Amino acid sequence: MKEIWQFKKTIVDSEPYYIDNLNIWEFEWKNTGETIQIQDPLYKQNYSFNVYEINSGNKTTRFSAGEFSNLIYGIYEPYKLAENDRKNILQKFFSKLNK
Repeated sequence: MKEIWQFKKTIVDSEPYYIDNLNIWEFEWKNTGETIQIQDPLYKQNYSFNVYEINSGNKTTRFSAGEFSNLIYGIYEPYKLAENDRKNILQKFFSKLNK
């Protein structure tokens, strides 16, 4: 299933940003070789951002980041559907099919 990416924040280089209680600047960013196509939420310019992983012990965290302008980064995270969200989406989908 293809991941859905959600804009989280625009930050300045080295500004602390935490994902899963990990400050992304305190870890080496491993480029996964994947990219996502996004649109700057403010200026609507299109970009291609790399997807990265950071590792802490047995925890791996994925995110995407790229520069909107010099030292100004956009941070995107995979959207995580809660189980109730999945059920609601499936119910709506199948109710439309049955009409």
